[in-house]
Amino acid sequence: WEDEVEDDEGNVVTEDEYIRAQGKLPLKQNIIRPLAKSLEGLFRTETGKSIVISRKEKKAELEKMLSNTLQAVLNTNKTREIDPRTFDLFILSGLPVQRIGYDYIDTERRYDVYIDYIDPQYIFFNTDIKDIRLTDLRRIGQIHDLTIDELFVHYAKTEADKEALKRLYSGISRYEIQNTYGLSSDRGKNLDFYIAQEPHKARVIELWEKRAVDIIDYWDQLKGEEGPWERGLAEIERINSERILMYMEKGVPEEQWLLIEWEQKIGFKWFYKILTPFGHTIREGESPYEHGQHPYVMYPYPLINGEVWGPIEDVIDQQKYINRLITLWDFIIGTSAKNTLILDKNSLDGQKPEDISADYRQVGGVIVLDLGKGREKPFELGGTLPNLGITELIGMQLKWMQDISGVQPAAQGQTGAAGTPAAKYAMEIQQTTLNNRDIMESFKSFRKDRDLKVVQTFLQFYKSKRYLAISGNDGTQLYDPEMIVDEVTDFDLVIGQSNDSPTYKTWVDEMLLDLWKQGVIDVTMFLKHSNLPFAEALMEDINNTNEQVNNGTMTPGAAINGIANKFNQQPGVNPAAINQLYGKVMEKAA
Repeated sequence: WEDEVEDDEGNVVTEDEYIRAQGKLPLKQNIIRPLAKSLEGLFRTETGKSIVISRKEKKAELEKMLSNTLQAVLNTNKTREIDPRTFDLFILSGLPVQRIGYDYIDTERRYDVYIDYIDPQYIFFNTDIKDIRLTDLRRIGQIHDLTIDELFVHYAKTEADKEALKRLYSGISRYEIQNTYGLSSDRGKNLDFYIAQEPHKARVIELWEKRAVDIIDYWDQLKGEEGPWERGLAEIERINSERILMYMEKGVPEEQWLLIEWEQKIGFKWFYKILTPFGHTIREGESPYEHGQHPYVMYPYPLINGEVWGPIEDVIDQQKYINRLITLWDFIIGTSAKNTLILDKNSLDGQKPEDISADYRQVGGVIVLDLGKGREKPFELGGTLPNLGITELIGMQLKWMQDISGVQPAAQGQTGAAGTPAAKYAMEIQQTTLNNRDIMESFKSFRKDRDLKVVQTFLQFYKSKRYLAISGNDGTQLYDPEMIVDEVTDFDLVIGQSNDSPTYKTWVDEMLLDLWKQGVIDVTMFLKHSNLPFAEALMEDINNTNEQVNNGTMTPGAAINGIANKFNQQPGVNPAAINQLYGKVMEKAA
């Protein structure tokens, strides 16, 4: 009801104001929300996790370590929750945005990669983009509203910096003042680019810009590397001098010298500025990230003819028409006669109409009237509404909404009609998945770009070993930067999707069990790759028990009984399978 129309006097008002001026309520029935919830549910069932894949040979351990590190970062930032909320913004606006940086996380009490999901109303960029890959993005930024303390934490390093910020934001109050925008959509409607809505917050403008600058393009013939050189021309000359001296000492012919070739050219680099609304620069410089880009990840959808809209927008017209039909129905009901009692005034015989009305409504009431000649007997005027086809029109709009959105009733959890075959019901759910595959794949591309930037960020900032807060037994739980020394710049990464659903894990366990029964793998390999909840504990106990058996401190029989009794008490464990499994191990050990 926010569309603008002309009232009877020619004034431009919203539809909401126009209907209220006529003494009626602009009714709303939110039919879009169930469709959105169905898409959200479909997204949450799209389980999977990103894995790091190297195109170089013999990097399996490194791939596992980087994949586990990526999952640890995603778990720390609770992406299982922020991704669905970003998905909400995606289906509503068509513009999911997240920011990947490296900052101090209070809840974790350490510096780590930080993922922030952003309302697209707070983002600005050059709107002449045409490429969905954003190769023509030249400028992107964000507006921040910070308290004075937050301002100091983010942008002050010394006492002098704090005093400078106090002067720049001298009009900002240190005391929080409540306003009417809390927990309300009015905040977005009244958003201003220069002025924060709360008097106790300072507006900070973060700007990233791609500029053409002079760069050195190099080709290292010895290492096979190429790209922009960041360490200065003097460093190239020093390296070449050392190589020339080495080749001369070894008598290598000059035509076989493998040196660094370079040329000076013009290329693009990203720069940033932190600004006040009045144009003062708080901080500026070249991108501090080794990936050389801005920290934002954005996926404008569908970017056809330069336009961006959310998938939900496709059914807004149906939603509006349903609201109009319901309001029209309310108009007709409100203006129709409803059980009005008609009395001939000559038949009142001195009685008041209010008394007769009270007796008429009373159960078992008696009304005494003198209906003489020429007098009309009382009768009831009931408003019988004409069939205007409103219910049929509403049903037609609901059907169109399902067809346009691709979300069938079965996918919304609605009960099928009597006699509906189960196969047809399942087919409708599958059809919803296919109809919305484009939406899911587009958001998956957004997450892939996000995860790649996460990997690039922790490769740069993780300088020491750290244990990873993840569950499972897939590879090492330790991040060791020494494994990737001198490989950050030329490490080729691909973010793939690994199945992470319970069905997939069960299938893996069944396949591993078959391989173990056939003797293709041993029990250690089975437990290492299994998803069973007790796999790690069982493998650890088996190793400890094997050591005791080999040392002679425990007999094989006692070992089997001890391990079986321990795990037989756990729910979901088959005692016979444990005994059989451990018996095989001890046979090999013997």
